[in-house]
Amino acid sequence: HRPLHIAIEKGHLNIIKFLIEEAGADLKATTENRYTLLHTACRYSQLEVLKYLSQYIGKGEAPLKTWHKTAYGNTPLHLIA
Repeated sequence: HRPLHIAIEKGHLNIIKFLIEEAGADLKATTENRYTLLHTACRYSQLEVLKYLSQYIGKGEAPLKTWHKTAYGNTPLHLIA
């Protein structure tokens, strides 16, 4: 996993904010199974992280996409249900 995905999995919001806002982490980063940042936050029920990431959905140069599917065909919504 990439550092940002690990921070999301663990719910370390301060580290997530630093990686995105200060270190310029790639919002389009995916794991080997095509999990996006939203997939990871949903999979691990990180609601505060989801609230933070929601500001990037559909906005900017690298918007987060709610419809992106993993290698297993799951969208973020499939994982949070």
